[in-house]
Amino acid sequence: MWLKFIRYWFGIDSRLDERQLAEVERIGNNAYIVFSLTEMIMVLISLCFAFTTQLALAYYFLVLATAILTLLLWGYTNFALNKLQILHIEITPDERPKAVRTILDFWSLQV
Repeated sequence: MWLKFIRYWFGIDSRLDERQLAEVERIGNNAYIVFSLTEMIMVLISLCFAFTTQLALAYYFLVLATAILTLLLWGYTNFALNKLQILHIEITPDERPKAVRTILDFWSLQV
């Protein structure tokens, strides 16, 4: 189930071989560990704000820090996947019209 979600989220149309799957899992594990640790630290800082100053400041800090962290980790995963060329699909000139049609069909359903 999670592999279908990953393939849909990143737009991977082809099957992943064992090396690519291991790299996707490694990138996901790294992102999860970084997110969990920094989220724990942000919650502790937010609790310190909540107990010492205004509660609104703690809420705004937590929301803003989580949004920034999410954007940074999204950038990391995209950079890592592009660096490993997992998102790149090689096609022959004969397959180009079908690939263009598939992309247009996908985006027409999204809009």
